[in-house]
Amino acid sequence: MVVELLAWCGAALSCLLCIPQAARTIREERLDGVSACTYWIILANAAVWAAWSLLTGEHAAGAPALVNGPAAVIILRRLLAARHSPEAGRSPTGFRGRRCGLGLWRWSGRRR
Repeated sequence: MVVELLAWCGAALSCLLCIPQAARTIREERLDGVSACTYWIILANAAVWAAWSLLTGEHAAGAPALVNGPAAVIILRRLLAARHSPEAGRSPTGFRGRRCGLGLWRWSGRRR
């Protein structure tokens, strides 16, 4: 009884992991610092745990997948939309450049 209660409490807490980031990505226009790679991993993790819990009957282990999987999809869709927006080629400070990885910007203007 205590072990099952702990499992469901842990599952309930695990359900909360992606909610703050999902709420932020829905609310905010700029998504600097949000890693798509992280949310692809979370989505894969949710799929694996959901499948495992269905196959073993350990439903508490799969419960977070029902929240974290859809939250990861929401975040990934917002990141994709932000990447294809007209503002995607601009830096936070407004100069023209292009993103070159790790959040860095490369100047694309002419030298004077």
